Amino acid sequence: MPLRMLQIFLVVYDLLNMTQAGNQLFISQPAVTQAIQQLERQYGIKLFERVGKRLVRTEASHAFQRFAQKIVTTYQEMDDYFLDYVTNPIKIGSSITIGTVYLPFIMKTFNELYSHIQFHVQIDQSDRIETLVLEHDLDLAIIEGVVHNHKIHSERFMNDSLAVVASSKHPLAGADKITSEVFAEQHFILREMGSGTREILDKKLEKHHIQITPIWESVSTKAIINAVMQGLGISILPKKLVENEIQSGLLTEIHVQGITFDRYLNIIYLRSRQMPTYAEEFIQFLRSYPQI
Repeated sequence: MPLRMLQIFLVVYDLLNMTQAGNQLFISQPAVTQAIQQLERQYGIKLFERVGKRLVRTEASHAFQRFAQKIVTTYQEMDDYFLDYVTNPIKIGSSITIGTVYLPFIMKTFNELYSHIQFHVQIDQSDRIETLVLEHDLDLAIIEGVVHNHKIHSERFMNDSLAVVASSKHPLAGADKITSEVFAEQHFILREMGSGTREILDKKLEKHHIQITPIWESVSTKAIINAVMQGLGISILPKKLVENEIQSGLLTEIHVQGITFDRYLNIIYLRSRQMPTYAEEFIQFLRSYPQI
């Protein structure tokens, strides 16, 4: 039974008019009538009755519509799925920190192993990336922090840590460890609200009953690092992001008694999304990616 016959039936079922169905499908009215008659002969049922000039659905047509709709919908999903994964790039999202520190190395390795797979990357705040995943604008994303919608699956991907940093000329530079009380009294230069780094930091401080009010907030980690190097305050940033500055002596790491700033990076994607095969391959690649 050709799929086209089922598609014709569904249009007639909706419109209850052979001529209008033909116009919508760009075929003749006799061709529509012939398709319906073929279906009726094949199954030995009557799909429509004529009452005067009106076309009326039969009891059999209701059951037939349910099956036909499932078949046509499944075929369309299959068609869209395979056309999509063959012709379109993987749409990958990333929070700003991960996009700055980790993603260039990840994508370089992936591209070397799977040069035939195209990808498109979008880097933004974690909450914005989560929204794009929900709206099907991204196949998957890598973020720090937690997701806020139960429709999104999240799994740990990589260990990471934050570091408390100050200028090498800061009064606290060289201290072995400082107390949480001394820590809380400092001038803080932090990422903006809505970033994954800031959300994790706020939750960590809340857990230790520490309240701080930053004097400087920025979407730019470079601006934060520069401000800290000028001695304007201290910051809590991904350790990987400030390794070079610490090694060169421009920044110094400060440790706080009783507090560690460990965290995890997470792969996220929509639970209900039927992802292209290449996107699934990328997720498997991430799961086996070595810790940096």
